[in-house]
Amino acid sequence: MKENRREFLKTSCKVLSMTALATQMRHFGLISTLAQEKEMANGGDGGNYKALVCVFLEGGNDSNNTVIPNYDAGYGQYAAARSAQGLAIPRANLLSVAPPAMNGDAYGLHPSMTDLHALWNQNKLAVVTNVGTLMQPITRAQYQSGAARPMQLFSHSDQKDQFKTTISNYRSTTGWGGRLADRTANLNGGADSDD
Repeated sequence: MKENRREFLKTSCKVLSMTALATQMRHFGLISTLAQEKEMANGGDGGNYKALVCVFLEGGNDSNNTVIPNYDAGYGQYAAARSAQGLAIPRANLLSVAPPAMNGDAYGLHPSMTDLHALWNQNKLAVVTNVGTLMQPITRAQYQSGAARPMQLFSHSDQKDQFKTTISNYRSTTGWGGRLADRTANLNGGADSDD
């Protein structure tokens, strides 16, 4: 089979990309986490390592079908709002979770979230809901009367930026994770400066 220049370039780019990824796996934690390695190198078992993992989907998640009320009144409201479009997940299919702070109200995860459900059952997963970029709780009447609210509240791209920076009333070039790391760097006494 004769290869043309375009196919050669595409194949070369794929090979170079895979090579670059393979050399960086250690930095992305795809092989093992550096923190666990360090703990084991210092005589530990690596089991005390904890991480905050934030998954930001750039708006690609249907959150109303991720964590679903699984108690009578809550599921009834959910189903009434989503059934007409065929989006309601049948209650029997939900992966049940019962957050301790919810006064006994049960919730369910989407049925395809079996790995996350397993982490929940091992007490290794928490779900943070009802988050947003509002500067304060606000009613419709307060909004209409001009109460303080985030810049460009109905702009998807601006709201994504505000989620990454946690600053809603002006543009910021730094993210919350980086600012947190900067402020807590001195707490990592055993960290190497070359990592």
